[in-house]
Amino acid sequence: MENNRNMKKQLILNYPNLILAIINLIAIFFGIFYIRNGFFDYDFFTIIIFVGMAWLAPVADKLLRLKFSALILCFYYIFLILALFFGRILSFYYYFSWYRSFIHFLGGVFSSLLGIYLIVRLDNIGFLKFSVVMSYALFFSGFLTSLWTIISGLISEFFGTPQLDLNRRIAMGLMGAIFSSILLILDYLIYHSKYLEKLLRKI
Repeated sequence: MENNRNMKKQLILNYPNLILAIINLIAIFFGIFYIRNGFFDYDFFTIIIFVGMAWLAPVADKLLRLKFSALILCFYYIFLILALFFGRILSFYYYFSWYRSFIHFLGGVFSSLLGIYLIVRLDNIGFLKFSVVMSYALFFSGFLTSLWTIISGLISEFFGTPQLDLNRRIAMGLMGAIFSSILLILDYLIYHSKYLEKLLRKI
């Protein structure tokens, strides 16, 4: 029984490496395709950003000793795949009018989770008030989603495809952060942070 639990735990911990390997394969396939056909445009640059941002997490984790959990890394990689690969490379942003707003909303939710992780890493959660955790997660999420939107807008401007709805995208990111905050408040009021504590044990 104990051996089965250890094997299961090992498999879970390997999920981030599996997703990272998939990202690398996608980048290699599309990179070769673009180079062979002479496509050195925004999509080619997106592939470089895609694989670069994917490797940023393990490199930063190693150099800065951040000790990212498997859950955080999996969410991060999945978000990159949804945002950059499906959104830009496969043109979901253009085929589905709602997809870009969904990605920014999801980015707000994920950055809230990342904010919770960081505030827990800064101090022992036992000495942090709920209001501190929620406020930090909310403001960190707002900052990160705004930064992501502004940088993507500048890159689009550089490649001659200016984005005119940056304010709406930032608003969707903030809505994702607020949605996460509402869930935290409900958990605090109804379940006395039962599910927050479960989440903290996973991250």
